[in-house]
Amino acid sequence: MNKILRNFLPTNRLDFNKLIKFESEILRSLILLWFFFKIIFKRRNYLNSFDIYKKKLQLDLNN
Repeated sequence: MNKILRNFLPTNRLDFNKLIKFESEILRSLILLWFFFKIIFKRRNYLNSFDIYKKKLQLDLNN
């Protein structure tokens, strides 16, 4: 872990490019996670609404 951080964090001569790269990696991963969860929850909502619609159709067909 320490070696990984040493690669990204600025050294004594303040290598800001590495720090910016590290921050952009974190941001990109957070954004990807957010989209991933958003899509999953939307899928679940669509499935629930589809189930409700299907039950309603079955009730209509039974009557």
